[in-house]
Amino acid sequence: MMYMKKTRAGGSASQKQQVREEVKRKKLSVGENLIPFSQSVIENLESLAVFPTIPVPSILYFAGKPQTFEVQTLPHVQDLIQRGFLVWLPKTIVADKSLQWGLIQNIDLDLELGAFSVPEPRDDVIQRNDMDFSQIDLAIVPGVAFDERGHRMGYGQGYYDRFLEIAPLNCPVVGLAFEFQVFPEIPFESHDSVVNYIVTETRVREIKKKEL
Repeated sequence: MMYMKKTRAGGSASQKQQVREEVKRKKLSVGENLIPFSQSVIENLESLAVFPTIPVPSILYFAGKPQTFEVQTLPHVQDLIQRGFLVWLPKTIVADKSLQWGLIQNIDLDLELGAFSVPEPRDDVIQRNDMDFSQIDLAIVPGVAFDERGHRMGYGQGYYDRFLEIAPLNCPVVGLAFEFQVFPEIPFESHDSVVNYIVTETRVREIKKKEL
């Protein structure tokens, strides 16, 4: 399954901000459930039929930021590396709002805090391997909010929207979130990205093309 493009759009910046504020309030209730909720999300992620099991699978992933109660992914990254996966994590380039990717071999040695206090690959990690997007088997992305049709809302900077628009991915894209981040519908614009699956601590949602 390839990454799906948008077909129609609607909503406004103020409506998006309302959704972001609602999610922010709900995140405050996560508290000590952050780790067990995250573990349940990861279990559901690995239950996906599209989760790669081929030799030397290659995955685009992200490092969840604990300060903002994102799904905690780094323990899973470490586990995947130990199991022989090739795991790529992004570095945010503030100057042009782009993402660069580094192949992670050791989460303790290869990462540093980036521009938004998110663990990111060091520059030398990014430079030691060339990225071939056509060889990626699964892309896993964060989001502030998603809706039942697969629309994704970020923090408003557009890093992932631009990346998903231009990267030649031939693989499914999975949005990882907690259940309270999934809405029946969210405002979206033509540049906003759409995912193929939404995975939370309670369920897996596959997005069909006809639902867009």
